[in-house]
Amino acid sequence: MTRALLPPTEFCFGTLLIREFLLRLTKLGYCQKGTGAVHRTVFGRYLRRLVDCLDPLKEIDWTAFGDKNAKVWLTWADIRPGVVKPAVHPVKITCVERILLLLEDPGSCWLAGVYGFVMFLAILSSVALVIIQSMESICPTGKKCYSGVETGCVLLFSFDYFVRALCAPYSRAAIFDRDVHMKYAAPDETHMVASTGEHAQMTPFQRLRIFLFKPMNMIDFFAILPFWLKLILRGQKKTFPLAFLRALRLLRFLRIMKIGKFDSTLLVLGTTLANSTQSVQVLMIYLCLISLVAGAILNQVEAPTKELEVESCSPGAFNATPTDCI
Repeated sequence: MTRALLPPTEFCFGTLLIREFLLRLTKLGYCQKGTGAVHRTVFGRYLRRLVDCLDPLKEIDWTAFGDKNAKVWLTWADIRPGVVKPAVHPVKITCVERILLLLEDPGSCWLAGVYGFVMFLAILSSVALVIIQSMESICPTGKKCYSGVETGCVLLFSFDYFVRALCAPYSRAAIFDRDVHMKYAAPDETHMVASTGEHAQMTPFQRLRIFLFKPMNMIDFFAILPFWLKLILRGQKKTFPLAFLRALRLLRFLRIMKIGKFDSTLLVLGTTLANSTQSVQVLMIYLCLISLVAGAILNQVEAPTKELEVESCSPGAFNATPTDCI
């Protein structure tokens, strides 16, 4: 199946989404071990939440799952006909959400893939420039090297950030963020939701606040902040202490983390690490302990040994016997 040129106009509750939804229910312990069957009541409750994240008024054809109400436990063979039918009709995607989908999801369409590749190159170029500008052999102190490339990268990052900030208050994050969608639909102990459909009913201010305080968005903002502060304060008569801008420029190194958004392999790795925080913490503790023990052993092994001090002969005692020099 070939991708379209522009982002889709409808959000479909397709096979991949429902399969991932069932896997999350299995992880939370709502499905039978071995068969993977889920109780009809549990499935209905959380499927309702899955739909409410996008449209609380959307109707669901419950008769499409299983043999009407005869089966209590539903397997994938019972659920799949309702996905194909479909039991849940697609949700309309607004124009603003399509713009945000193009910027956030490189796999949504062909144009989004091209934009993601350009951003991928811009991130690598920005990080490489920080390294090159710190090398005096290539870029002497006081000389601006590759300033045009740096300005182009900052303008591209600024365009990306401000367009997403303008679209975020009027967009449902569940459309382009599958992880957010699953957490709202089937919350665990650390991601509890107060009411069904809470995400779809958020005010623009609430969505904007979530966008602004998202860690990666904060990195994007502070990384482009030095460029715009210098531009704004350039014509000011009063001098301002801008030495701290150098420290903010170092945040460009953290942009390399955004490459995972454009690479499915790194994205899967990041999701796996995020879901294994306790295991990673235990691993880091053991690594620290092993490093301390290894450092102590190497310190004892490589410590210089004190040699016996032997009194040498004086420069004038050339004719002295060996016993006279001890």
